[in-house]
Amino acid sequence: MQPCEPGFQLWEKSRHSTTPLFRFIENGRVGFIDRSGAVIIPPRFPSNRVWIDDDFLESVARVGNSPDRHPILIDTRGNPLPLLIPPSLIESGLHEGLMIVRRAGRQYLYGFVDRHSKFVIPPTFQSADIFSEGLAPAKSAGFWGYIDKSGKWAITPRYLVAAPFVNGAARVIETGPCRIISRSPCYGDFAISGFGRPPEDLSRLPTCEYSYIDQQGRRISPHTFVEAMDFSEGLAAVGNGTVWGFIDKSGRLRIRMQFDSVLPFSQGLAAVQRRAGARFDTPLAWGYIDQEGEFVLPPRYEWAGSFSEGAAAVGA
Repeated sequence: MQPCEPGFQLWEKSRHSTTPLFRFIENGRVGFIDRSGAVIIPPRFPSNRVWIDDDFLESVARVGNSPDRHPILIDTRGNPLPLLIPPSLIESGLHEGLMIVRRAGRQYLYGFVDRHSKFVIPPTFQSADIFSEGLAPAKSAGFWGYIDKSGKWAITPRYLVAAPFVNGAARVIETGPCRIISRSPCYGDFAISGFGRPPEDLSRLPTCEYSYIDQQGRRISPHTFVEAMDFSEGLAAVGNGTVWGFIDKSGRLRIRMQFDSVLPFSQGLAAVQRRAGARFDTPLAWGYIDQEGEFVLPPRYEWAGSFSEGAAAVGA
């Protein structure tokens, strides 16, 4: 079973979380355990979504839906947070003291509130992502840029795709229309366009290419990549549409492209998927490599998550 499928029981921690609790689902309800497996918050919160995508972030967690299908925000004791706005308007967990909210109307507009749901940045953007390293991606007039915590543009909107900053770098797609490829069982291919409606046949579009920028909007490397993940512990996973490897901040390939799937580095190790044997008909399996690309735990797991608090969720 993949970690995005209904019925998945144990969820890996968010890389943004500093709270040593792990989510789990029992009989369709969400709870939290600690590293030893002791239940800290019993599974009493209903789960009406496939994705329980929010861990404890700055001691606040969004834990699925209440009977009226609204998200519930709780503290580390499992107590619901008092809110000034309907919880259904909250679109993210807490990041650097702020949460994304949307305002309903003829079209959705997005802004930010604090942990008490008081507005800090009014909802004036077409879309928005979380704050990270002082900046947040935001969309205006069809393009993405980055705003600071006053809501002003730090990097003007000019990107088709913009991800949050991690380790001083952010992934962006600068030109299009194009097709983002996906080899994940959780997602399919989809089109990105800032220049009118893309053709209905995705195969007619060129493949999108990611680059990395710094907080001044400058490319940190001339190289572009068909697939790319955020930097973590000085390295970023990149792919050519077939296999994955890892680059450093200069764009140099530090670990050659050889893996079928990867996760970012965490606590010195990265989960990677490769065939367990030399023959092509050998089944794919997950293991863990160090920053030299050497296996510390050989590929033998059905699936594997990132390490956090010295532990990682794996499938036998």
